[in-house]
Amino acid sequence: MRLVIVYNGTAGLSLLFNQEQNGLSTKIGEVKGLEWASIRTLDLFLHADPATGSIRM
Repeated sequence: MRLVIVYNGTAGLSLLFNQEQNGLSTKIGEVKGLEWASIRTLDLFLHADPATGSIRM
């Protein structure tokens, strides 16, 4: 799982969540339109299910 800050000239900054497995990267989520100047903390929670082998945010 990877959290990346991406800059797109027209859309500004966004948070991008990627999952990498066997060398293949898959976008699993993106957060756009944040007021970056007002962010003081950023919490990331991952929920894992060992029975299914899945992770979700």
